[in-house]
Amino acid sequence: METPNKTCQVCRWWTVARKDYEHEGYCRRRSPIKVDDRNYAIFPITQDVDWCGDWDLKMDNLDKLKLKGLAELHENFKKIV
Repeated sequence: METPNKTCQVCRWWTVARKDYEHEGYCRRRSPIKVDDRNYAIFPITQDVDWCGDWDLKMDNLDKLKLKGLAELHENFKKIV
């Protein structure tokens, strides 16, 4: 079975910031960070190729990998039988 790259793009905590530029997004693993003296906060912005130690695979990607792995097992089983 294929091992995913442990990048922000396939992390469960990461969401795309702008639909017109999908290489930048918000890391929602921790609380938002307060911005200057203003009365609001934002999540850290990261690139899709960034990574960190809190990485966890998105469930939809995990499901795709599982299905691919099952398909490979099925193909290998058909060769044996």
